[in-house]
Amino acid sequence: MRVRVVIVVALATLGVALAGLLAVVGVAGNNASGDANTAVFNDNPPADRWRASGGPFASREQAERAAHEAAGAHGDGAATIVETRFLSYGEAWRLTGWGGSNASIADDREVYLVRLRGSFQGRPHPRFGARHFAAAFVIVDATTGGVLDFGEGPA
Repeated sequence: MRVRVVIVVALATLGVALAGLLAVVGVAGNNASGDANTAVFNDNPPADRWRASGGPFASREQAERAAHEAAGAHGDGAATIVETRFLSYGEAWRLTGWGGSNASIADDREVYLVRLRGSFQGRPHPRFGARHFAAAFVIVDATTGGVLDFGEGPA
């Protein structure tokens, strides 16, 4: 009887730990990942996601300043801006070549897509170390001026 109780408790603990792990990596629930290197495919987007605001909008200069700050956080605050475009969030993601986007942000949300060239460093991988790349993109929310996504990409 005592062995069964120990086994049941161990299995219950393992199940809770596994559920927590799945929630952290975004397999369970509505995960809104800001990590540009993680594709989020969600057939059930949250009802309160950011939609098109219609303005007023941050200026192009504000968006480029935010992009430079994001680039600095990834190793190159003096990166060269190749292009800045005002478009929808969905279109910006299609142009980056990545397959996913933040499920909390509707495709029609107004953004700036800023493409950069420089010397960037991605998050370190446990086995392979840090990734280095020369082209990056930053998606800046046109309404708030805040950075929504940063990632390796065509510039």
